[in-house]
Amino acid sequence: MTGYKTESILCMPVRFEGEIVAVAQLLNKKRGIFQKEDEDLFASFAGFAGVSLHRAHLYSQLAARQKRSEVLLEVAQIMSSQPLYTNIAMKTIMAEARNLVKADRCSLFLVDKQNNQLVTQVASGTHREITMDIDEGIAGYVAQTGETLNILDAYTHPRFNPEVDR
Repeated sequence: MTGYKTESILCMPVRFEGEIVAVAQLLNKKRGIFQKEDEDLFASFAGFAGVSLHRAHLYSQLAARQKRSEVLLEVAQIMSSQPLYTNIAMKTIMAEARNLVKADRCSLFLVDKQNNQLVTQVASGTHREITMDIDEGIAGYVAQTGETLNILDAYTHPRFNPEVDR
């Protein structure tokens, strides 16, 4: 048990060119509740995250092609450091969003379409990877519908799983 109690959640899709590529969420506004201004600010960070994830995907595709070709071996070696850069960039983007909106924690779930799952890329407050089916919970709903949810009382929401606080 972590002893953490989720009270409020601001959860929104992260898109690139209209496609949902991840879901970002903030937990427990430190003072008061999440407001429309918080949603707007967080949406800006979600936009940056979408672009960064797209770039990471492009780097990943390029690295895979480069490994198949000896002619591009030198470029593949240069690109091999990009996943670390992307992870650091995503942690920085999400930390800045969390600080700006004054939330306790933040998470970024990548959409894994191949396995129909959400997998954490960034999860403040925990060191474990969180994996869930894409049709589960609040983040799953946001990933499937593209809707932003601003939940005032997490424990009363039917999609909230209280196990995440344990």
